[in-house]
Amino acid sequence: MARDGAPMLSDNHGQADAPARLLLVDDDPPFVLALSQFLHVEGYQVDTAADDAQARTLLAITRYHLVLTGLSRTNGMMLSGMIHQPYPDVAVLVITDYGMVARAVAALRMGAVAYLIKPLIDDEIRVTINMALQRQKLLSGSNRLRRQLAALRPGYPMRRPPLRRCSAPAQGDAIP
Repeated sequence: MARDGAPMLSDNHGQADAPARLLLVDDDPPFVLALSQFLHVEGYQVDTAADDAQARTLLAITRYHLVLTGLSRTNGMMLSGMIHQPYPDVAVLVITDYGMVARAVAALRMGAVAYLIKPLIDDEIRVTINMALQRQKLLSGSNRLRRQLAALRPGYPMRRPPLRRCSAPAQGDAIP
């Protein structure tokens, strides 16, 4: 853990753990300033973008662990969908105004891992970001291991086949 409990994340290349790197995307400068300062104090490395175009540029040149994107005026829903495919190891967390929960849920369907509703509460930010980063770290590790296994065993399925549902126990089977 970094100062004040921010998770330290590995870059999966054997290098030492470093503070999680976050990208904050929102077009409200006072909000961006306040949240980025809070996140810095929490021990995160934070870059900011005022819009989706600037965010896409930063994503292309910098490795992020988490993107926090607003849904109020920027097109954060489009950004959350755009990040998922080319950057599967990047978690997306959307921030929305009170009346826009339906849009936040739509962003979840497009790949965001969670959403926060303004006004933000310090503990809620900490818990949600930590949960998103830990979830993404587990998914990244799982995907990396699946790729390694597939390289060792060509033809090995990358995904498990779905379990078949049994309708009733066979005769003579004991039911505990």
